[in-house]
Amino acid sequence: MESIGKLILDTRKSKGITQEELAESAKVNLRTIQRIESNENEPRGKTLIMICEALDLDPDLLLSSNNLSAQKSTSETLIKFFFLVIINFAIVFILGFMTIGSGANFNSTMGGIIIGFLLGFFVIFFTQNLNRTERFLKYGLGTLLYLLMAIILHKFPTILLSGLLFAGVLFLGVLFYGEKLLKKPA
Repeated sequence: MESIGKLILDTRKSKGITQEELAESAKVNLRTIQRIESNENEPRGKTLIMICEALDLDPDLLLSSNNLSAQKSTSETLIKFFFLVIINFAIVFILGFMTIGSGANFNSTMGGIIIGFLLGFFVIFFTQNLNRTERFLKYGLGTLLYLLMAIILHKFPTILLSGLLFAGVLFLGVLFYGEKLLKKPA
């Protein structure tokens, strides 16, 4: 959904009105119109009513469109959180299964270490818009908590010898520092 400022901007342009003309007919400061259209401010109360009257818009329509946008962003946030939890569980499951699972042997442990390395680069490749701290918190926190829990439950020597510690730390290290390896030299 579009913001109120975007809807006001689109309506003003479709009617061929300049910002100055809108400000004059709505009896609002020109800078106020500019801030509203650039989404720096959101019109409320009397200002919203005066702008809507000048543009022949229904203020309730603008407000209901804005409420739908807020509801949509909340549901999008919940869905993103849900998928982040699933991704974290999947990473932890893969690393744990490959290294300390019931059928884990030397070959599967080496596979787990390699997968830990590759998963880190996979996450970096698809999340290049995130900085490394954000990426670590979103995709590595589950692995970090899993490693701490495994050390507490299975004792440190068992986790070290199984390869889980190395695979997990390698994944977390690549997640945090790996973007430097992906960047092309200038």
